[in-house]
Amino acid sequence: MIFAEKCRLLRTLPGMSGLCTGSLMALSMLSMQAHATEAIVHDAEYYILESQNGERWAAEDKELDKKLAALEKKYGQPPN
Repeated sequence: MIFAEKCRLLRTLPGMSGLCTGSLMALSMLSMQAHATEAIVHDAEYYILESQNGERWAAEDKELDKKLAALEKKYGQPPN
């Protein structure tokens, strides 16, 4: 029996709906963590844009990193 079906059956018992909801939330968090560790897969359009603009993006990234470092030094923590 699928977990969701079991939860539907358990909801008829008092206090069991919260248990099922909590279990489903925990399972979804675990699956989100598993996906967060995977490498990002870009589409073809991204790779085309990267080949056209990669050098400019790298230069902009360096400038932004300097600005972020200055803000962190000024305020003691990185900005959000």
